[in-house]
Amino acid sequence: MGEVFTNFEGGAIHGQIVGANHAIGHLLRKAISLPIHQSHQIKILIIGLGISGLTAGYFLQKAGITDYEILELESHIGGNSTLGEDASGWYPWVNHYLPIPSLENKELIDFLSENKITTGFDENKRLNGNNWGEA
Repeated sequence: MGEVFTNFEGGAIHGQIVGANHAIGHLLRKAISLPIHQSHQIKILIIGLGISGLTAGYFLQKAGITDYEILELESHIGGNSTLGEDASGWYPWVNHYLPIPSLENKELIDFLSENKITTGFDENKRLNGNNWGEA
């Protein structure tokens, strides 16, 4: 599985190029010309379960808006914010890191608290979290 690439020193790097599945995309392109057998109406349609689609759905749900659907082409969610796994463990496809937020960033602090990512504040008004800051 995968391909062999060469690094700058001439050594082999085993891996693969990942991204959107063009074969599925081409099936969708062909399907546009097919007759419609079934349809339904929805007030809001979100295309893609990357960070933008997930965020849009999160805020719609939080606002009490439930007449929406999210469509995803791939078999996994997250877009380029997804992760992979190899013998050494889990790793992100790209670097998406969340710095320790300042107290002025109310929306982010609320999000972290609502989703139980933080557990409150310590005596120095720093966020507590699940393994926050541990290497």
